[in-house]
Amino acid sequence: MFTTGAEDAVSQADGLMESTSWNNRAPFIVIVRNRTASPERLAFSVVEDLWQNARVFNIVILVAPDTTFHLYTWFLYVQHKQCGEVREVALINVLSENGARNITTDIKLFSYQAPNNFWGCPLTVSSIYNDSTAQKLISDFLLMLNFTVTYIHYSNDGPEYVTRGTSAVSDFISGNSDIVTSIILQKDLIKLGDPSHDVEWYEEIWYIPCAKPIDRIQKIATVFSVTLWIAMIAVLIATGITIWQLARLSRQDDTYKDISTVLYNAWAVVVGVVVTKMPRCYHLRIVIFAWICYCFSVSTVFQTFLTTFLVDPGLQKQISNLHELSESRMEYGVPPGKNRMYDLQDAQTNLTDTEHECYYYEKCVERIIDTGNFAMFEDSRRVNRYLASANKRNKVCVMNYYKVDTQRTVNLFATGTKILEQFNKYVTRMQESGEISKYETDLWIISSSFDDEDDTTQQYFVFSISHLLVAFYALSNGHSLGFVIFLLEFLHHSYSTNRQSALRRKRIERLSSAVTSSSGCHQQLRLYKVRHS
Repeated sequence: MFTTGAEDAVSQADGLMESTSWNNRAPFIVIVRNRTASPERLAFSVVEDLWQNARVFNIVILVAPDTTFHLYTWFLYVQHKQCGEVREVALINVLSENGARNITTDIKLFSYQAPNNFWGCPLTVSSIYNDSTAQKLISDFLLMLNFTVTYIHYSNDGPEYVTRGTSAVSDFISGNSDIVTSIILQKDLIKLGDPSHDVEWYEEIWYIPCAKPIDRIQKIATVFSVTLWIAMIAVLIATGITIWQLARLSRQDDTYKDISTVLYNAWAVVVGVVVTKMPRCYHLRIVIFAWICYCFSVSTVFQTFLTTFLVDPGLQKQISNLHELSESRMEYGVPPGKNRMYDLQDAQTNLTDTEHECYYYEKCVERIIDTGNFAMFEDSRRVNRYLASANKRNKVCVMNYYKVDTQRTVNLFATGTKILEQFNKYVTRMQESGEISKYETDLWIISSSFDDEDDTTQQYFVFSISHLLVAFYALSNGHSLGFVIFLLEFLHHSYSTNRQSALRRKRIERLSSAVTSSSGCHQQLRLYKVRHS
């Protein structure tokens, strides 16, 4: 920069700052052509104005008051309680026009180096989250550089993220804070300050109720399809009719000539019970043997599925995309402000108008767990950490086939800050050393994939009496049905016996009356004969 004084230098710096290539941390050389009796004071005013207006700190001032050239520079935070104020400039060299060196110092051109000790100078940080990785990184970093840090915290349980972020940025713009941590990287923020490297990554994803286990009785009832059950019943009836017709043509197997007895024996083969009598005719033996083989095959398949479904009946179909979520008419929750931060309307065009605002994500997660009929769109870090602490991960799942781009959060530094490059190097080293991953593990920020391989409760399965309830239900129903049939048979037998007894008594009474009347006629005939004889 060629200038005549401090005001001209600031004016040129203002024009340069409007360019996209502006970089206040680059080395600057300012040549001041001005006849002055105090070149040091002139250099001091140029450095001070450029620092206050353009935050230029790696600078060399060349002042040519007469036939000599005076080289000056300055250093930040080299004295206790200097704290970023321009208090003096350092003389590098004084040269004459003929090249003779009048004064020589050990200071080199552009010898600025970021200090490792900031002498307890004050610094204010606006912290959106109190317990985040970005908060941990910036705290350790500023402590290492010996800053006196004042934190402006915004309650996690109070206002929404957008409100907290807006308050933090407002404090940052007004000069109440020097750093904002951590904030989602957006193009509009670059105009307000200098973003750091990425300090956190997370996903905004959909959480839905996990698929519930299918009822065992319902699953067992669907081992075979309805058409197959109908076909098996038809085969049973056809086999019974075939055996009955063959028995009618035979002179030996009288037992199978009764259709009810035939169906009873066919059903006995199905349930694995012996028949009432061994058939003698080879035609019946062939048919019954084929029926036994058929029933054995079907029962083997059924018992295999039965044992499997008793242990694990499977899960119901889980919601896998937004279209299925819309068809289910399930209510869903979105944190306040998310629709303003991200254009969720494009992703939710298929959804119904069942949206709710989740001011407290814990209540929305509990609603998913308690009702099993609610979904939510939320930050994976907070939800996963809550689920890990509540040990309820098996009831809340991530929606499949739908992913939202990973969000990156950065720390926003004041424009022209001197410690940004140091912080970026610090973050890179922390990432490469694994310290960030360790801290995330300590905070229970687990992966959003819900990996249950470390869950020891899922390594074995306890087969208990409860899994045999289906067999006991079938046994109870069979005994109950048998007892009812026994009562009906008993009542029918009693009714038939009493009716036959009543009919027999009536017949005896009729015969007795007939005999009595016939004996009276014989007596009158004798008396008549006696009288006339």
